[in-house]
Amino acid sequence: MARKRFLFHLTVQSILISILFTFFLSIIAPIPSQASNALKLEQQGNSYYEAGRFAEAVKVWQQAADAYKKDEKGKNRNLINKAQALQSLGLYPEACNQITQLFIKNLTCDQLIKNNKNSNNIKLVQEKFINSLQGQPNINRVISLRLLGDILQRLDELDLANTVLQTSLEASKQYPEYQSIIYISLGNLERIKASKNRNSLDYKIIVSNILDEDANFNTANFTLNLYQQAMSNYDLSKKQSSILTQTQAELNQISLLVENKQWWTEQIIKINKADLEKLQLNLDKILAEKLPKVELNLDKLPENREAVYAYINFSNSLVELNRNKKYYPEQKIAKILSTAIQKSRNLGDKQAETLAVGNLARLYEIQAPETGNLTQQDKLNLDTAKKLTEQALLLSNEINADRRQILYRHRHQLGRILKTQGDIKAALSSYAEAWNILQSLRADLVTNTDNQFSFRQNVEPIYREFIDLLLQADRNKIDFEQLVLQTEGKPLKNPLDTARLVMQSLQLAELDNFFQEPCSPPVAKPVQIDKIDQNAVVIYPIILKNRLEVILYRSGQTSSNYFPVNEDEVKNTLESLASIIYNNTELKSDSALLINSGGNLDTDEFQQQKLERNKQEFLKSSERVYDWLIKPLEENNQLDPNNVKTLVFLLDRAFQKIPIAALHDKMSQKYLIEKYNVVLNLGQELVETKPVSRSNMKILAAGVSETQYIGKEPFPGLRGVEKELNSIKQFEKVGVATTILPNKNFNQKNLQTQIKTSPTIVHLATHGVFSSNRERTFLVTGNNSTINVDDFQNLLNPQDSTNNKNIELLVLSACQTASGDEKAALGMAGVVIRSEASSTIASLWSVSDDATVELMKEFYQNLITRKMSRAKALRNAQISLLKIQKFNHPFYWAPFVLVGNWL
Repeated sequence: MARKRFLFHLTVQSILISILFTFFLSIIAPIPSQASNALKLEQQGNSYYEAGRFAEAVKVWQQAADAYKKDEKGKNRNLINKAQALQSLGLYPEACNQITQLFIKNLTCDQLIKNNKNSNNIKLVQEKFINSLQGQPNINRVISLRLLGDILQRLDELDLANTVLQTSLEASKQYPEYQSIIYISLGNLERIKASKNRNSLDYKIIVSNILDEDANFNTANFTLNLYQQAMSNYDLSKKQSSILTQTQAELNQISLLVENKQWWTEQIIKINKADLEKLQLNLDKILAEKLPKVELNLDKLPENREAVYAYINFSNSLVELNRNKKYYPEQKIAKILSTAIQKSRNLGDKQAETLAVGNLARLYEIQAPETGNLTQQDKLNLDTAKKLTEQALLLSNEINADRRQILYRHRHQLGRILKTQGDIKAALSSYAEAWNILQSLRADLVTNTDNQFSFRQNVEPIYREFIDLLLQADRNKIDFEQLVLQTEGKPLKNPLDTARLVMQSLQLAELDNFFQEPCSPPVAKPVQIDKIDQNAVVIYPIILKNRLEVILYRSGQTSSNYFPVNEDEVKNTLESLASIIYNNTELKSDSALLINSGGNLDTDEFQQQKLERNKQEFLKSSERVYDWLIKPLEENNQLDPNNVKTLVFLLDRAFQKIPIAALHDKMSQKYLIEKYNVVLNLGQELVETKPVSRSNMKILAAGVSETQYIGKEPFPGLRGVEKELNSIKQFEKVGVATTILPNKNFNQKNLQTQIKTSPTIVHLATHGVFSSNRERTFLVTGNNSTINVDDFQNLLNPQDSTNNKNIELLVLSACQTASGDEKAALGMAGVVIRSEASSTIASLWSVSDDATVELMKEFYQNLITRKMSRAKALRNAQISLLKIQKFNHPFYWAPFVLVGNWL
């Protein structure tokens, strides 16, 4: 099937082939008799496309293009059609190549969009291509540019996509109907941009603006400033357009509003319930106006594939709205879906039929509660939902395209239904199938932006619900032998081991989704953690709807505990804990204070009072999390301090922003770091398992102590950096080679040169920001510039280096995860995994200059002079800071986390 979303997302599913085909025929010059075969092939390709037989359409349209020979318009028209069919198959690079070569012979899509700063001719290639787009407009040019713009969106090349679409829009003035279709593409583009930025928004400001009584909520231009341009473009597409284009524009606006309803519900931990209800009411008012209009238009649509998908997409929005309350009569939704099923059968489009049947099954499913006692009617609805889902799965076998993205959703749906019916064993089997498909789709899920914003709604729940079932199976001793999982290692027969594997795969999937490419490097000869260190245990905290699960792995044995606390309470507590230390803790005359306070400093006495109040508030929340996460393990003697020295955490996303080392035990009055070494990891396996090499050790240290301006945004100078770098240079006295790059000497060119000398340790003392937007994940250099996360990977792993030795330790001593950004830790995790360093030390928030200097001096003394392991060197440095009165607040010592190898 086509690797793009059909009924779940906003984008127009395909070019309006039937309309355009008719239009093409009206402008074709009289066709000579020798070209009649070409026209027949073109019509046959159109029939195949309408029936969803995309691979056959590709083949026939190529034959038609060849048959048109010297008729350039006919030839190009069919090559454009072929590109559209390739796009529908999900073959985006191939579709892109087909279009680019219409403008510049032999120009590949990769050459056009390749993001490689070392290649000096990339911008020239792009400029040459854009210049070639100018000239006398014709319908083929307009159509091909719009199609190319859509493909570039899916490949996450948004700036280039915008340029191409604007060029297409300019060329389309003679073709009003097609101009309307381009506005839909531009609306989709603006929607993607807005979705990329929304995770790091200040929700208090947004809510305030939305609830402004003077605002007009009755127009389609609502849904926040963030999405207004998207909504405006959809409005523009309705002018001078066909009923089909108008309907598609309305459907995209409805889809956007439904997505916003889901989005606001997810932000409940950031906005109060009363404000959330007002927001939802405002969205409901707009939806109440739009839904009846679309319903009336459906019967007026032409009999073609696009009309069928209009029915399907509308029903999907209605089903989604009805999930939590009776928003639209079920009978009406069922009628719309029945019509879609019949129309898809008339066209012979198995893909459309499969989707419509699956949607109908979902409609029946949501009429029964997920938990609690089921009435007889609930049982009947679930039985009908089960039969329809199984029918959809059978129909999918007849789809003549890659159908995996339909299959995993239907397998997930069947698993949910079976779980609600109480058939856990059968549900496990269906979830395992869904998980297997997701594993096979790993690269495809991240090759386009469609999946990026549906990850939380459509992909992540599969992992979490599967884990939930596996843990239930373990506790209830449900037979596990027949569960088939596609794993690279030995078959897994233990539910707990399988749950660990699924959790690890979720973490990697989140990172892939963040970077829009599979970012975990191949693992060469991985070693299990318990084979490395007999005194280490691995802890997996997993947040489920009604409990916090904690899986523990040690010496080949896996066990689990759980704490009965609901998901919202866990997330609220963790959000509060992060907020306390990210936003409220300030230290006078310190760089961290200048960042957090805007330069408004308090008196010493008042500052100390604030600090102490903040500490007590922090301890209260910290102790609560300790009681959930650590206390049950200690009470069960699973963390015997005589045998357990190191805790390796694989943290669920909500835990990734809190300082695990600062969890506080109320009974012993000790922080976790005072009891154990604390390490973070992304899996239970390591590659580099040796201690830091101290023979021929080389340290590359760079830092910025002067204020830098990135655009108009100032990054205050880090006054402790000079001392920090000097303390590292002192190790030359004990035979450690050091290279220091301060301020202006710390630039991308110098860093690149020095990395090629293969330093053992790279220490970077500079501002950095880890956020959920990878364009806003960067390090500040000393020449008023930045190194983004993609460039950073290339710097640390130069392609032209003759020495492939990886960095043993990467230290980022003054970085921060973006406060309030729920996925910011993914930015940090991505930097860590992409650096391919054996281990990394980074900071969760803007650190104190004075405290950092002291901690780093002690850390390197422990690591180099006292020859401690990385984990013990950091732990002892943190404890030494903790014992100093003025630094005993966790703000000073807790932000530093060690990720990776701890030996």
